[in-house]
Amino acid sequence: MGAIIKRKRKDGSTFWLAQIAIRRRGKTVFRENRTFERRSIAAAWLEKRQKYLAKPGALEDFRAGDHKRRDVTLADAIA
Repeated sequence: MGAIIKRKRKDGSTFWLAQIAIRRRGKTVFRENRTFERRSIAAAWLEKRQKYLAKPGALEDFRAGDHKRRDVTLADAIA
C-alpha cells in the first residue's frame, strides 16, 4: 500500500518520496505521493494517511471530489 523511496536532487541533497497506491481488482483506484526532507516525517505521514484511507468510505469521498472537479469546463475555470 505505501512505500518510501530515497531520491537525490541535482544539487546532491537527499529527499524522501512517500507513495500510497491502493489497488482493487487489479486496477489502481487511488494514488497519492508527497516529498519530505526527512525519512521520519515521511514515515509518519504515510502511516497517518494509511490509517485514514483504511476507514470505511474514505475512498468514496475522494472519488466524489474527483468527479466534481471534472464537471468544471475550461470556460468555467477562465471565468
